[in-house]
Amino acid sequence: MESKYNSIFSTLALYSWLRIIFSIKQNTNKKPTWEPIVGILSVAIAVHFHYQAVIIIPFALFISVYSFIKQKGTRKYWITGFSIAFLTLIPYLIGEIENNWKNTLSIINYFTGEHSRYYDRVSKPAYFLTFLPSFIERVVTGKNFPLLLVGRSIFFLGGIAFFTKAIKKIKKSPIHFWLGIYFLTLIIMLRLYKGDKLDYYLSTLYIFPIFLISYLINKYKKLFFIFMLFVIFQAGFFYGNIEKVDGYNDLKIISSFIYQKTEGREAKYLFYNDDDINTFSYGFKKMENLKANKDSSLLIEVCDLERYCLWNNDFTCRHSKYYTYSGLMKTAGEYSNKEVLRMNSGKIILIGELKKKPENLNYKIYSNDLGYGNDYLDFSLYGE
Repeated sequence: MESKYNSIFSTLALYSWLRIIFSIKQNTNKKPTWEPIVGILSVAIAVHFHYQAVIIIPFALFISVYSFIKQKGTRKYWITGFSIAFLTLIPYLIGEIENNWKNTLSIINYFTGEHSRYYDRVSKPAYFLTFLPSFIERVVTGKNFPLLLVGRSIFFLGGIAFFTKAIKKIKKSPIHFWLGIYFLTLIIMLRLYKGDKLDYYLSTLYIFPIFLISYLINKYKKLFFIFMLFVIFQAGFFYGNIEKVDGYNDLKIISSFIYQKTEGREAKYLFYNDDDINTFSYGFKKMENLKANKDSSLLIEVCDLERYCLWNNDFTCRHSKYYTYSGLMKTAGEYSNKEVLRMNSGKIILIGELKKKPENLNYKIYSNDLGYGNDYLDFSLYGE
């Protein structure tokens, strides 16, 4: 999954798994010492990477309360861990104070907003019958099969084997119990979360299918041997064909290209995928010191193969809302194309000039209007 999705989420997943590893160690060791400290720091670091890691917190709180009650000797280590974790928040708190708590208010607004206006809610039956099996199939094999046969087999049969063993072995081998609690709290938290459930937002569950498969093979060795050979072959075929992309080098090439072709002039930017805004904001500032100006006649568009931006001088509403907005602007502004850069990764950079400033387009592409749910580093790159 790391080669397919943003490495931030893969790193987030790593620290979330450290949380469960050290939770198990502290609850199986007779005299745990440093395990609580590492466990708490794992959660803190994961949250620093991305806010989605907050779904680990209920499990972390459960472990904390349990240890305070059952393992009195661990209390000083818990206090030490919480204190160190708080120290890691100091730079964030200083930045928030200096910026009038802007990010914190956005997070509160995001979690308290009416998400149904923006994202499709997943019903309870579909969440377990379709959504999770579909996700498991994509993690294990990279694709979905008819009737989600692979995902449903792993999820339901593996889940039965997993949680049955967790309950039966709760006293003799508590490791299964703690694993069960960990994954159960994650599944519940992800169901309660009403925002977008993209695969890379579920990174804390990347390892879940592997556990289910291991319990499945342990319980039904002969029955699922051929089935698992098929899954392993499919997974190897899919992940072995994923091309590596050097995103940092691509960013350097694109930034250099824009600087050379524009001679460092300020430009108006249009991102067809607004997830690119923070990435390019970093590249523009750190690599070529490029600056944005919404009133500039120079127009730079950043798109890809899935979000088409190359214009054929025909005013049509197609491809995407960004393409439509671009067409309106180019038609009204007497646009002329200058340069095009196509990257092997699929990114397309289009540079052109508007002879006059478009007026009264009456078309908004950024419905959030700089408010709800955004985390952009440079707002000059955002907007019409």
